[in-house]
Formats: sequence, C-alpha cells, structure tokens
Amino acid sequence: KTAMDFVEAKQEKIDCKPFWKTPWWAHSPEEQERLKRAIKEAASGKLIRFETKYSRSNGHKMSFDFSVKPVRDSKGNIVLLIAEGRDITALKSAVEDLRNRELELQVQSRRLEEANVALKVLLKQMENKKREDEESILSNVRQLVSPYLERLKRSNLDKDQKILVDMIENNLGHITSPMVRRLSSSVLNLTPMEIRISHLVKEGLTNKEIAEILGTSLNTVTTHRYKIRTKLGLKNKGINLRSYLMSLEE
Repeated sequence: KTAMDFVEAKQEKIDCKPFWKTPWWAHSPEEQERLKRAIKEAASGKLIRFETKYSRSNGHKMSFDFSVKPVRDSKGNIVLLIAEGRDITALKSAVEDLRNRELELQVQSRRLEEANVALKVLLKQMENKKREDEESILSNVRQLVSPYLERLKRSNLDKDQKILVDMIENNLGHITSPMVRRLSSSVLNLTPMEIRISHLVKEGLTNKEIAEILGTSLNTVTTHRYKIRTKLGLKNKGINLRSYLMSLEE
C-alpha cells in the first residue's frame, strides 16, 4: 500500500497487469523495457539491480536503487521474483552536493595558487627594484660624491673644515652601509675593503683611481683584486673581473 500511495495509484490500476505496465513505470517507455529485460534475467536466476528515476505528480524528482531478486524453493526452482525499490534521493543529493563542494574547493585552490604565484612574482619584482635602487644610490655616491670628498680631504682645509668633511663621509657611510651589507651577500666572503674595491672595479675605475679614492697604495689594491678573483673562483681564468661583478646583478 505504501508503494501505491507513493504513485497515487488505485488497486484496479495494478491488478492483473504486467509489472512494467504499472503506474510505477508508466512515466518512461525506456524504463519499462529496461524492467522487462531485468525480469527476464532475474527469472533465469540472476539478481538484477539498477538505478532508476521517478517524477512525482508534484514535479519532485526521485532516485531509486531498484532490484529484482529470484527466490528458489527447496528443489532450487525459481518460484518467485521479489522487486524492491530503495529511495536514494537524499543520498544522491548529498553526493552531488559533496561533488559540487569538491569542485568549488578545487577552483578556490587554483585561484589561491595563482594568487600565490602572482604574489611571489610581485615580491621578486619589488626585491629586484629595491636592489636596483640601492645599487643606483651606491653607484651615485661612489661616482658623484666620494671622489670629490677624497679630493676635498687632500686639499688645504682648516681644522673645522676637515671635521665637517669627516662628518659628511661618516654620515654617507651610515646611510649606505645597510645597502652594502645586503648587496654583499651575492659576493662570497669578501672583507669590507674587498667589497669597496669590488664596487669601484664594477664602476670602471682603474687600480690607480681606486688607490687614490681609498687612500692606499697601488700594490694594496692589486693584492685585494687578486684575493677577490680567488674568492670568486676566477683565479687563472680569463674572465674580466668587472664583467663578472656586473653579471651578479642580472
């Protein structure tokens, strides 16, 4: 009776009719043919099971796990077929919701990965820009300020003027020293003097010009250049030191 109430069927519409012509299957000729084949196979001794759909009069669509099971007597003869339909509408809906949620999570995950990649690219660009700006500041200080300060220090200055020049030089050192520390990470294990000479070499200054700027001897600069080449793995190699130092920025 529950099954009849489900399809809003009366007894007279069911009695003496093949099962596939009852109201449960009248909604689909294809499903009727499918049931006929299932009954035939079940009558031969097989358990038949398949999923089918049904639309109620109110338009509500439902899913069923349907089976036709053969029943045998004590002699093994098939005497009965039991048809059973289990409502799996809620289960199908839950599975569909789960699948949609998984797809949504996959989309969100891809978007997050894309945003993460974009952020990494942006951070790298910002890092490169910061490095370029620091290099530019250091280069300008060394080319446009330091040489003139050195010349000024060697000129006939009185005591107060020398103090002011020293203060300017010290303040420039304080301003640029953090940049030097960061930028020197690309130069392997160089001493502060070797780092200064490396930057001056990179700017295209000769050994003589470097010696004058740093207030040291030409021989000292030559020795430091030799140590720089050794630490950078350029010893006994025909690689131009300035070109190599410039390539570290690329």
